[in-house]
Amino acid sequence: MRFLTVAFILLAVMLAGAGEALVSESLVLVGPISREAIATLERDWPLSIDDYDGSFATCYTFQEKLELLDSMPWGCTVLVEDLQAHYAEQRAMDFAGDKDEPWTSFHTYAETMTLLETWANDNSSIAKIVDVGTSVEGRHLRCIVISDNVATEEYEPEVRVIGTIHGNEEIANEVVLYLAERLLTDYGTDSAVTEMVDGMEIWLQPLVNPDGYVASRRSNNNSVDLNRNLSYHWNGSDYEPHPFSQPETKALADYSGGDEQYVPDNVEDNTFVLGLTHHSGAVCLNYVWNYQYTDAADKAHVWHNLCQDYSDGCEDSSYYSNLDGGYDNYGDGYQWYDYMDAICEGAEWYPTHGDVNDWSYGERGCLDTTVELSDGQGGGFPEGDIIDFCDANYYGQMAYLEYADDGLHGTVKDGAGVPVLCTITVDSRTEAFMYNDPTVIGDYWLPLDDGTYDVTFSADGYTPQTFEDVVVTGDTTTPIDVVFSQSGVGDLTISAHQTSDGVLLSWETSAEFIAYNIYRDNGRGNSVGERLNQFRLDGGAACYLDARPHAPVSRYRIEAITPDGHREVYGPAEVRLDGEATELLVGLYPNPVVSELTLELNSGGSDCRVTLYDLSGRLVDNLYSGSLSEGRHSLSFDLASRPAGVYLLRVESGSVSENRRVVITR
Repeated sequence: MRFLTVAFILLAVMLAGAGEALVSESLVLVGPISREAIATLERDWPLSIDDYDGSFATCYTFQEKLELLDSMPWGCTVLVEDLQAHYAEQRAMDFAGDKDEPWTSFHTYAETMTLLETWANDNSSIAKIVDVGTSVEGRHLRCIVISDNVATEEYEPEVRVIGTIHGNEEIANEVVLYLAERLLTDYGTDSAVTEMVDGMEIWLQPLVNPDGYVASRRSNNNSVDLNRNLSYHWNGSDYEPHPFSQPETKALADYSGGDEQYVPDNVEDNTFVLGLTHHSGAVCLNYVWNYQYTDAADKAHVWHNLCQDYSDGCEDSSYYSNLDGGYDNYGDGYQWYDYMDAICEGAEWYPTHGDVNDWSYGERGCLDTTVELSDGQGGGFPEGDIIDFCDANYYGQMAYLEYADDGLHGTVKDGAGVPVLCTITVDSRTEAFMYNDPTVIGDYWLPLDDGTYDVTFSADGYTPQTFEDVVVTGDTTTPIDVVFSQSGVGDLTISAHQTSDGVLLSWETSAEFIAYNIYRDNGRGNSVGERLNQFRLDGGAACYLDARPHAPVSRYRIEAITPDGHREVYGPAEVRLDGEATELLVGLYPNPVVSELTLELNSGGSDCRVTLYDLSGRLVDNLYSGSLSEGRHSLSFDLASRPAGVYLLRVESGSVSENRRVVITR
């Protein structure tokens, strides 16, 4: 994530394939900037944050955007104007140094693909290749899958380990490759490896961004930061019209079981329990949430158990002493950390939207954690040889993944023994859910800290089943096998209608129920979904307004609660929204503005109007009025003649409107 200049580089130069010239990336330093302002920096400016120390943010941008950044209200220093040229100059300084065997240099893209094929062919009983798609430039998006009976679906948790979603973070590829090699070569001789391969299905994708890797650039060949392109609280950028707009993120979501707009269904779906996403540019472990400061429901378990054991595991490596720590700020003050001792909540460091961690947890129930491996990027390595990082993190990865079968597990089937797609929720949490795998066995695995929980199983067409006071004791937890039978779903009917203010839900009250909760699952799968009401609705309530529905489809369920605490979930009620019902205004920059203001908006293919008001409500200017085709649009306005002050910008498209404050400075 952070960029550090280093003395020697290990990666050979490879140029991107033929086609349109790539937009050159640049590195800038923004600040001093407050933590409050950081929260909207990526939304309002063409920047991708890479590090934030509490005062200054190191960010990636593109050369063509540098002039625009001059109007930012904070200082903006260009650290490297042309990163690709900078990396090439550094590589010219490369020399054959004292390197450990056998991991003496970074593997090229071609070498990585060949290595995966060779391993799968040589270990065909426990490994297979799954090509999940191709990149913008047509390169393989390749996974190697490792399990004792790799061709057979078994009662076991599935885990995912990925690397190099940012193409200039090459060490991430090596660390994932090294894990794969150790799992294959040590199987049958190392008890920990054998137990893991026998008891899990492990998917490893070393190169999520092969085009960026070949060109040594952060973004892919469409100039999109792939770790901002997933759907969960996606913010958008100049180069991405919608979430999952890139083949690389489509493929990742596809094999991760994603079932939503823009995600194809080309390969087998998986229900991953745990995930590790590897980066470089800092040294820390980074857990959800990244988009908000509110703690995730599983924070204590992820922080004190999974991440702490990863950190401690690194110390088991004989190479650990070769790795240096450093000073840094991860929300708890500027202090020294030994290697991989820093553990932080993502947003506590700096907020991001649309990243792999949040999507995996928020949409798929997978506990996915970022591992920042090294300060070096662009091939840069400040300390140690490749083997040092690979081996130390191997022990951390093993310690983390061992939690996949610690917690709640079992099967979910109907009365005929056929697996039923189900959502498992814990207590009254609005997230921290898990799906089961409905393909063959119907098994589910929900990592939980030791404790006592109320667990609810929900599936379309069936009355949810709640198990109270379930005791979780690590990998010795007694399984819960659920059998659904048909019931009287529909005794309480919920209806949903789109209005100018959002979606209005209504239902008939019943004396049987004392309270209600409303859930929205956005029309993607059988999830009970996101709870919309902060507090329980009183039993006398008969309607609820969802002011921010998600296009193109929103599905709603109502949870009705009886006096004895039993819960029944009814629905779904589905609304198919116009495209314009999605978030309208997705970008506004620069703000504050001196002269030219640019806004990015999603049009549903209707008439659009942009107006400017002063704070008294007086119309100042009609900035735009016209018809826009469906999709993402950029509009720019010259405000140089307007007096300095605070204004209200109003954007209207069809029946949807949004207001945003604009500050004009001189």
